[in-house]
Amino acid sequence: MSGSEFYKKKMTYLFKLWDFNKDNTLQIDDYRHWVDNLTKARGIAPDSEAAKQARSALEREFEALAKLVDKDKDGKITLDEWIDYYHNHVAVNKNIKDIIAASNGVFKVLDHDGSGFVSESEYVMSLECWGIPAEEGKKCFHIIDLNGDGKLTVDEANSLISDFYLSFDPKAAGNYFFGEIK
Repeated sequence: MSGSEFYKKKMTYLFKLWDFNKDNTLQIDDYRHWVDNLTKARGIAPDSEAAKQARSALEREFEALAKLVDKDKDGKITLDEWIDYYHNHVAVNKNIKDIIAASNGVFKVLDHDGSGFVSESEYVMSLECWGIPAEEGKKCFHIIDLNGDGKLTVDEANSLISDFYLSFDPKAAGNYFFGEIK
């Protein structure tokens, strides 16, 4: 499998993770669904300030993404739009600035206890909210925890996310950040 074929495979995998209603498009409700799963898993009341902040962060991420990706401006991102954007505008041009800005907001959502890092349990819970089994999440965490300290700092997470979005190498550790690509 060539690097470009692998890149398409991993972007298709990530697209399908976000597509909660399985309609082959991404919409703001798909992002809301994940954050609602996450806040529910953490026992956070849906109407609490923490849940509202988390939902708002993901809504802003989707809206910013849609402005860049949704070519026909119908409020839906298709798989073709998604792959085209990430391959041609991010990976090929090494344009990761917007993704890192968004990931900083998501990191705050994942860092449930406000410790400044994402623990293995916080990471595994975030993957479970996409339907990824805990055992797979634990396996992936041990792959992406490059220094073996049992936690991810925002800088480590950003490095892994950069790896995911920019690398055409199937063996890159960042390719496990969103679970095992299948």
